[in-house]
Amino acid sequence: MLVVRKAFRRACKTNHAAGLFSGTKEERKEERVRRRQEVWNEVNKGYFADFHEFRKNGGKRYEAPSQLCTRAEAKPFPRVSASTLSGTKVEFPQQLCGHVSLVTVSLRAIGMNINELYRQPFVKAFGGHPMISVWEISLVEMLLYRMLSRWLEANLKKQLPTDRHCSFISCTSETARIKKELFTGNSITGHVYLVDKEGLIRWRAHAKPTDRELKVMLDCTQQLL
Repeated sequence: MLVVRKAFRRACKTNHAAGLFSGTKEERKEERVRRRQEVWNEVNKGYFADFHEFRKNGGKRYEAPSQLCTRAEAKPFPRVSASTLSGTKVEFPQQLCGHVSLVTVSLRAIGMNINELYRQPFVKAFGGHPMISVWEISLVEMLLYRMLSRWLEANLKKQLPTDRHCSFISCTSETARIKKELFTGNSITGHVYLVDKEGLIRWRAHAKPTDRELKVMLDCTQQLL
C-alpha cells in the first residue's frame, strides 16, 4: 500500500504538470481535484477485491483444461498493437501466425513473476525450436501506471535480460478491451495462453501452476507442432 500511495502522489504531480490549462485560479483548482480523484478511483477499482482473493487462494479459480480445445471452439488472440522493449512495432494476432506460441499476460509485477513458472519450463522444453515463439505482454491498465509508463519500461529493461526485450510488450492502448477478451479470473495473478499457428487460443491457464498443468501445457504444445 505504501508503494501505491507513493506512486499515487507522483502520478498526481505528473498529471497536474501535464494537465495545466488556461483558466481562472478556481477552475484550475477544480481541475486538479478532479484529476486526483480520477487517478485514485483507478487505483481502487477492483484492486482490493482481487487482492483479497489472491491472498486467500492465489487467485486460482479453477485448473486448466487437460487437453486442447478444438479449432471450432477456439477464439483468435485479441488484437494488440504495441511496441516491444527493443522498440519494434508488433501487431497481434498477425505476429503469432505461423508459429506455436506461449503468450503470457499480466497486469501486475506479481502476475509477471507467476507467469515465469510457466515460461521457464516451456523455454527449457522448446527453446530454439524454429516453430516456437514466446511472448510476454504487460497490460498497463490504470491511469496511474500509464502516467508512469516510461519509467516502468525503463525499469523493465534493467530487470530483464536483453534477449527478452524483443518479445516483451508493454501495452497501454485498449487494455480494458484486451483484458475483457482474455481474462476470466483474478487480474492480479498471471495468465498464459497457448496459441496455434493460425492465431487461435487453444489452451489457457492462470495463477500458480500445478505439476499436472505444466505437463499438459508441454504435451499440448507438442500436439500443435
